[in-house]
Order: sequence, then structure tokens, then C-alpha cells
Amino acid sequence: MPAMSFGDWYLHYEAPEAGRYRASILVVAGLFQSFGCWRPVTAMLAHRGWEVYCLTRIMPDREGDPRVLDDSWEGARGRIGQIAQRLETPLILFGSDVGAALALNVCRELPVLALAMFSPSEPAALANAHRQSLGLRQRVFGTASTGETISPQAAMISEKIQPSDIAEEPSRFLESLSAASFARPERHPPALVFASENDPLVAHEHALQFAREPWAKASRMRLNGRFWPVLGGANVADEVHRFLILTLGDLVVDFPDEILED
Repeated sequence: MPAMSFGDWYLHYEAPEAGRYRASILVVAGLFQSFGCWRPVTAMLAHRGWEVYCLTRIMPDREGDPRVLDDSWEGARGRIGQIAQRLETPLILFGSDVGAALALNVCRELPVLALAMFSPSEPAALANAHRQSLGLRQRVFGTASTGETISPQAAMISEKIQPSDIAEEPSRFLESLSAASFARPERHPPALVFASENDPLVAHEHALQFAREPWAKASRMRLNGRFWPVLGGANVADEVHRFLILTLGDLVVDFPDEILED
């Protein structure tokens, strides 16, 4: 997935294998989820014909050194809003946990065709869950995170997860979530909501609260853990693809002229 930039704004890009849809998908990754973690999802969506962009808070620069792009909640909101305005096609947003909260904020300000939310959560709840997980790690392993970035605790990692699937997070970004200015929009576009089992940061029941609105519905597919895209991302991509086609129809699909004439 090559990197792209809009001035000072960086993101990753997955080109569609066939240009079939009049909309782009912007993925806002969840806490500790890398681009590599999301690749099973984005690659399948590109295979299906979608143009996919993906955001995270740390990205390597040209020399390969990590560059912090978002060190606060407000900074992340600003970057996503700027990028969303610069994309030239109608927008579909995917968001995981804090990414889902950021996507909902974008819906308050800009037109969005549809949403897919994965283990959605309020920022303050995520900050509290993360603090508790750090306390557990310190009690069990006798260590605490230090420095500018924080890596996920061992409890998040399974034998199927590779180091490249895991992203560090800016410590200041995590700290900013406690006081984040967040409110759900009074109404948002059609949304498909996924919940995950065994996620140390977002409880299954908490995520499903976001599916109780009349314009949202819960997926029957259950995700597994924090790094679920690695474990079943292609299947999730297929389900979201069906949801988008059935929900948006000719808003995004270019039907052949012979079909329209019939």
C-alpha cells in the first residue's frame, strides 16, 4: 500500500483493481492497529473495485523513521477533516474504536455516504480502559510504558499476530482522549456496526450500543480481539462490500447503458 500526501497530510492508498464505484473508502485505524493489520481488509476491498485510503497516527517518513502525525484528539479530527475535503469522490468512512468516534465527528461536519464501525467506543471510555490495562501490565510484569509512544500490552497479542500488525501510539494522543470533545451526531448515514470478543479496550456490549439507532444495524459476524483484521479481514470486507452495494446502489455503481435502457 503506497503512501500518499496532501501537503502535510499523510495516508496510505490502495488502488482499485477495476474502477467500478463512484466513492472512496477512508479507513481510520483503531488503537495499536497498523497498516499491515488492516491489509487483509483493504486488499480485498481494492480487489472488489474500491479505492481505499487508510489513516493511522504514526507513519514512517522517507528515511523510514516514525513520524507522529496526530498527537492529540483535536489534531486527528483536523487531519481527517482536511483529507476528507480534499478527496475528489463521495466518501465512505470505516472506523475502528477511536477511529469510529472520529468518523462520527466527521459526519457532523461533512457529507458521508455510509459508515462501517468496528468496536466503536467513546474516547473517554477508551482512555479509561487503556489506563486500566496499563495498570494490569505493571502489576503482572513489573513494567510501565515510557517515552513518546506506547505499545500495546502483552494481553492484546496472540500467536497469530505479527509485530508488523501492531502500531505504537503517541502517548499524548492517548492522554488527550480523556478530555476529548465528542458527541454523536443527531443523525448519521447508514451504518454497519461490528463488535469484537476478547477486546481488552472495548467491551462487546459497549460496541453494540452504537447499533441501536434506527439508521444503524449490527452485523452478525463477531470479530475476535484487538487485531481482528488479521484473523478474518477478508470475510469482513466481503460483508461490508455487500452492505454498501445494497445500501447505496446507483449512488456508487455505474450501471451499463444497456441495463439502464431496459
